Amino acid sequence: MPRIATLAVICLLVSVLTYGATVTLFRAQIQGNSVHLEWSATAEQGVSGYEVYRQDYPADDFDQIITLSPNAQAQYHYTDHNILPATAGYGPVTYRLAVRTLGGTRTYHTAPAQPEDNLVARSWDTIKLMFR
Repeated sequence: MPRIATLAVICLLVSVLTYGATVTLFRAQIQGNSVHLEWSATAEQGVSGYEVYRQDYPADDFDQIITLSPNAQAQYHYTDHNILPATAGYGPVTYRLAVRTLGGTRTYHTAPAQPEDNLVARSWDTIKLMFR
């Protein structure tokens, strides 16, 4: 019987260490010459860090830009000020969030950088559509 209890405790410990966070939101929003990233994380037990990667157009690979430690927040924010204006205007910029666990596993979440919501441009597009 003690062997079963020890085995159960070991299995429980391993599952907690490799569980990771549940990311319910990951968003990238272009704001001028920077990109604002935000994500919501719950159940952070077993998380050792968040790694943020950026993929610039036309590259195929992701480059790591920062690693953040978990601090039991519900919302995380990071602003990438090192984005090239030409890249943001001429091709898609994609971000990847890697949730690294104490057990060494990673879970990935990917989001394209969305342009700012420009009310004037949207209104002008609506007016142009009316006269087609």
